[in-house]
Amino acid sequence: MSGKEYRTITDVKGPLVFLNKTEPVSYGEIVQLKLSDGSIKNGQVLDTADDQVIVQVFEGTASVDRKTGIKFLGDVFKLPVSKGLIGRGYYWSSHKSLL
Repeated sequence: MSGKEYRTITDVKGPLVFLNKTEPVSYGEIVQLKLSDGSIKNGQVLDTADDQVIVQVFEGTASVDRKTGIKFLGDVFKLPVSKGLIGRGYYWSSHKSLL
């Protein structure tokens, strides 16, 4: 986690926020957006290149503007599962009710 807050938003289109000039970030990395009113929204990196990062915001982008601070948390989403699922394979596409 870098702890650095970026304010380099160049565009907002639907649920997507476009940023420039960030340190290297990873695909799928969790993001926190701090709006100018102090509220927090969450998102995830969808695409990253040398000069641009695209973030999907989960709670909507209605209040996101160029003053919004974005912090990359250095981690990806994790889903806890029970030990009973370890080693199991699921082949849902071959299930007759799904065809």
